[in-house]
Amino acid sequence: MINNAMRTRTTFTRAACTVAVLLLVLLTAVACASDASGDRMMGNSASDMSKDEDYFGEAEDFTGIGNGASAPPSEEIAKGETDASDEEYATKIIRTVTMRAQTKAFDTAVTALESMVVDCGGYVESSYIYGAGYDASARTSRSAEYVFRVPAEQLDAFLAGAGELCVIVSNNSSANNVTSTYYDIVARLETLRAKQESLMSMLEKAEDINTMLTIEDHLYQVIYEIESYETQLRLLDSRVAYSTVSLTLSEVVEYTEVGEQSWGERLGDAFRDSWVAFGKGFQSFTVFLVAAFPTLLVLGAIAALVIVIVVKTNQKHRRKTQKPKDGE
Repeated sequence: MINNAMRTRTTFTRAACTVAVLLLVLLTAVACASDASGDRMMGNSASDMSKDEDYFGEAEDFTGIGNGASAPPSEEIAKGETDASDEEYATKIIRTVTMRAQTKAFDTAVTALESMVVDCGGYVESSYIYGAGYDASARTSRSAEYVFRVPAEQLDAFLAGAGELCVIVSNNSSANNVTSTYYDIVARLETLRAKQESLMSMLEKAEDINTMLTIEDHLYQVIYEIESYETQLRLLDSRVAYSTVSLTLSEVVEYTEVGEQSWGERLGDAFRDSWVAFGKGFQSFTVFLVAAFPTLLVLGAIAALVIVIVVKTNQKHRRKTQKPKDGE
């Protein structure tokens, strides 16, 4: 029994030593394999890094930075892009001015305004002069309505000159930014022109008559749209290049005071204006009577004659009716 137990213990010990040796060998092999793999990875990484360094070195040489040139600051790059954008997309602004003015020297002001707009490089788009002068029998003032087209860069100078010639009663100006609308039309035109070229190329290659007719219909529609957009662009260019000034000029004896007035000043002006209006009305009435006197005289004579005839006719009729009564 004892011998069997000793044999069993000896066999177990040997097996345990064998297993321990095998485990040690396996661990050693795994460690070596791991070291080799790590070395390979490090080698590949170093190789990749060297390749990246070569690539970026070439990039630096290409941009000029690797040769000692300094990189342009980001602010300069942004500024350059902004300048290019500004040159490509210039601002389009339509300026419009509406004015009312007064003058005591109507003829002089009209002549000077028309000459000044020509000197500024503009032109008179429309004009309308109406009314009679203060020396005329109608006793009414004259007025002029103008629409001037003035180059945009000369608008301020023209307005300043008009202010020196006349008394400006009101001045209303506006500036309409049509930049987005303008360049939207430009973009549409570019698209339509590219489509036109494509259709023309297709038309040259078409062999079937029906296909040619279909392509021609599309081509005519595109041409019509192109012409329409080009007309809109020309109109916008004209309105941007030449500002519009609408001026109403009135002839007066006394200038209208511009500014806030007190209650007493308003009462005084109203009382004075009422007497002025009464005087003008009385003068107009007397002028009317004098002018209408011949007509009134003729009408009075006709009316008197009619009255006489009617009275005599009535008298004769009464006499005839009274004779039969006397005979009875």
